[in-house]
Amino acid sequence: MDGSGLGSSVPHPEAPLVELSEAPEIYADSFATLVVINGVAKISLASVANGPNGQQRRIIGRLVLSLPGVVELHGALGQLVKQMHEQGVMQAQ
Repeated sequence: MDGSGLGSSVPHPEAPLVELSEAPEIYADSFATLVVINGVAKISLASVANGPNGQQRRIIGRLVLSLPGVVELHGALGQLVKQMHEQGVMQAQ
């Protein structure tokens, strides 16, 4: 988290959460694709970069989640968007 007070984590009583210092942090401008194959969701992340013919969106990473993970992420993102609206960080679209 960025220390702004926004965000939360989803509790999993069956396993404690341990944050690894070497876990990569990836910046993306948007997501490019979302597919589900054999019960696994793959979200491709994209960033805008200069290419040989001007700016282009490039896939810079993928988030691969189980379907229960997708449901958890959906709930957490919905809560985050709600908090950002309430705090004036984000305007309704």
